[in-house]
Amino acid sequence: MFAENHSLLSLMVRGIYVGIPVAAVLIIMVGRVVFTPNVVNIHQVPEKVPEQNCGPCVVRRHLAPEQTQEQTNSVWANEPRATEPNCTNDLKLLCAWSTDRLRTSVVTSMVFRKATGTAASSHERADFDRGELNKMYESADPRLLKVGIVKLNFPTDGNIHVIPMGGEPYFHRSLRDADMVLDGFLRGDHAPKPGQKWLDFGGSHGRVAQVMAAAYPETSWSVCDPIADTVKWAAAHLPAVSFTVMDQMPPMSGYRDSTFSGIYAISIWSHYSKVPALAWFEEMHRILEPGGLLWFSTHGFQAVNYATLEAAVLHPRREEMVKELYHSGHYYYPMFGAAGDWNSPDGEGGALWGFGAFTPEWLTKYVLNAPDHPWRMEYYGPGANENHQDVFVLSKKK
Repeated sequence: MFAENHSLLSLMVRGIYVGIPVAAVLIIMVGRVVFTPNVVNIHQVPEKVPEQNCGPCVVRRHLAPEQTQEQTNSVWANEPRATEPNCTNDLKLLCAWSTDRLRTSVVTSMVFRKATGTAASSHERADFDRGELNKMYESADPRLLKVGIVKLNFPTDGNIHVIPMGGEPYFHRSLRDADMVLDGFLRGDHAPKPGQKWLDFGGSHGRVAQVMAAAYPETSWSVCDPIADTVKWAAAHLPAVSFTVMDQMPPMSGYRDSTFSGIYAISIWSHYSKVPALAWFEEMHRILEPGGLLWFSTHGFQAVNYATLEAAVLHPRREEMVKELYHSGHYYYPMFGAAGDWNSPDGEGGALWGFGAFTPEWLTKYVLNAPDHPWRMEYYGPGANENHQDVFVLSKKK
């Protein structure tokens, strides 16, 4: 009996010794299946847009709640991505299409309610409300004028800057962009309040600012932009918004320290080279009040995936961009040359304003942890701007 029990005990012990490594192997294998993201070679074009979220090799989706000085010495902030596992074989990209859709459509709802006197649709049907408001805008409906929305009739000579709309109606796009901006601020627990001053940095003729002013009329709204003709024209047509011509490089002498509670910049850092990018982050820190938020969108790895499908970036530049983002975290190409963009010559022969991109690691190392003007990351949404540009929301540390 003892021998039988001893044999049984020996089998059980052996089973444990054998079972533990087997279980570990199974866990690792399952983990690889569950947690290892699919990758797509940059030379391949997926047949359809992938829906899964991006993984750690391309973007790190969430940051620690607090950005500390110790993070400067961390692998996250300093190591180039090419040193990470599975990131060096032919510079593979992940299918990094964002699942960060808009959670709110507050601006559209507020403008709709004020203009029509009726309740807005649910967030899921916000596009319907935008469509109705766009019809009112195109017909110069006086109800929109009462809430501060002016129908803009642009000169036919094409000298006034208007971004490409991609076929989307002008006012529909303006409403959606305003919702996108406010959605990011709300993720940072920040919204316009009466008496505050907010800035649309690089806001052209103020298409988004006038929508924000209609939704929050008790907040002061400003726009700055370097295209002088556009700024002058907009100032004469949008009385609810204040306009200022800015230089290509800071400082902005017209704004004092701690002037603004919130600043947003749609696709502005997507054009800067390293020097102006860092200089303007420092200037934003100066003109924001302590605790104020900066919302901005820019190119990153997600833009490469987008370009692979949309052919927005030519293949040689796309591959060059991938390599630079992997190894240094920042990429710049002088796409406009010395002539500059929109009749605004680049004072440095094309070295300031072109096609720019950077990773959140680069931002962490050179911006968030800057000793003289530190920031805190409130939100990071890879591809949250049209599945194309990454969205960041930073707060000025108090």
